[in-house]
Amino acid sequence: MDEKLREQMLTPGFYPHVPASVTEYQTHISHVFIAPPYVYKVKKPVDFGFLNFTNLARRRFFTHRELYLNSRFSPGLYLDVLPITFDGRAYHLDGGGDVVEYALRMRRFNDENTMKKLIASGGLSEGQIDRLSKKLSAIHQGAHRVNPVRGLGAFTSVKFDCEENFDQLSPFAGDFIEESLWRDVKEGTLGFLERHRALFELRSGHGFIRDCHGDLHTEHIIFEEKEIYIFDCIEFNERFRYIDTMSDFAFLMMELAFLGQQASADRLEKGYFDLTADKWGPFLLNFYACYRATVRSKVHAFTAGDDHVPESQRETSRQLSVKYLDLANRLIQAYQRPALVLTMGLSGTGKTMVAKKLKTLSGIRVLHSDVIRKNLFQGPDARAGQWNDGMYRPENKARVYEKMFEEAENSLKGGDSICLDASFLDPLQREMAVKTAEQQQAALIVLLCQCDEAEVREHLRVRKETGEDPSDADFSIYLKQKAAFTGPAPIPASRVFSVDTSGQISEEELELLAPFFKG
Repeated sequence: MDEKLREQMLTPGFYPHVPASVTEYQTHISHVFIAPPYVYKVKKPVDFGFLNFTNLARRRFFTHRELYLNSRFSPGLYLDVLPITFDGRAYHLDGGGDVVEYALRMRRFNDENTMKKLIASGGLSEGQIDRLSKKLSAIHQGAHRVNPVRGLGAFTSVKFDCEENFDQLSPFAGDFIEESLWRDVKEGTLGFLERHRALFELRSGHGFIRDCHGDLHTEHIIFEEKEIYIFDCIEFNERFRYIDTMSDFAFLMMELAFLGQQASADRLEKGYFDLTADKWGPFLLNFYACYRATVRSKVHAFTAGDDHVPESQRETSRQLSVKYLDLANRLIQAYQRPALVLTMGLSGTGKTMVAKKLKTLSGIRVLHSDVIRKNLFQGPDARAGQWNDGMYRPENKARVYEKMFEEAENSLKGGDSICLDASFLDPLQREMAVKTAEQQQAALIVLLCQCDEAEVREHLRVRKETGEDPSDADFSIYLKQKAAFTGPAPIPASRVFSVDTSGQISEEELELLAPFFKG
């Protein structure tokens, strides 16, 4: 920016509303002038490879682009773009003369209301988290879908971004970053990509690559009394904005984890997935959070390696770079935890068949409640096909589940995933599942089996006639179960994966799930 223009923009008289004072701060790409009640942003004529503002036409285009894109998330915060002109003697805002720059005008907000400041002051409430989860869910579900042909956000694009991160971090490995840490995150990240390539391809083909925000920092979120504003999205490069919605959401989740706000992160995750039709998203959340943490580590490593930066700032960046990479390692290593898998559903919905197919594909151990029941009860207690009687009295059902969870706990302690095949009609049974997973630090995944009712009736009839299945349930039992089952709560929606078993059970989804349970 011309120094004379900068001096004039620091003068209250430059602005038609003549503010009481003007202050300036700079980012690496913009001059920002605070002239209450407005803020004016002028782009710098810089070229960093991933962005290019070197000529006026580009600055005009991207300034208007910034206005348009951010208005999606913050209506009323971004106001307009005004030309800055020069008449041969002085500069003017939207005045006469030749246009020399463009200023984006925004309404000024209270910095104390940013999410980052609220966290620092301890003022972020559960209600604000719930409002944010609704806002983000609506944004992502309404965002424009990117044509898969473009390849943005798809497997090859994600792999390129990840490999670029590790290549650019490599000069610092063995310096202030331990080489073993860099290697562990790299191998964990690229190994996950290779194991789950089909899942990334499914995401691209099914419309989860969308026009997102791309830079969901806590400092880019403002809570006002009646509105949440999310600002400063990436306007300068589609590659960083046309991404999987999980990559966008994971940025914020990663930041909350880094700031030690795990309770807020858990609440945000629950609220988001309760409202979002994305059953595969939770499986990718830790991966993308790892990716985001690795990017932050890289950015701080660059600062730490810049001789022009003061030593105190370089040392801070060294520490932050390592902390972010430590977080990335914890996030990607979480996929190595054993999993507690529940095939849940009413009798006749195919949950046992799903469990058996999953065992074939992954090698996971399966415990069937019907088999355990038959082994536990003999004689008078073994009366079959009764509702809340014989083997199915409440105290006897409790014994079956206790036995299942006892064996499950032993498997998880040994580092082995396990699948429990049972109805889980009682909320107390589901609470036991949540508690067991938490105590053993295992991933909890529910495969909720659902089937067309006419098929259920026929399936139960054939099963009863052949006598080849240990289950005693008939269609009357199914109807009683249906009336009693209130859904998978208290298990959060982000842990529940619906499996439609109507017709022939598709193995495609189970093949995508299987790598998560293999050793």
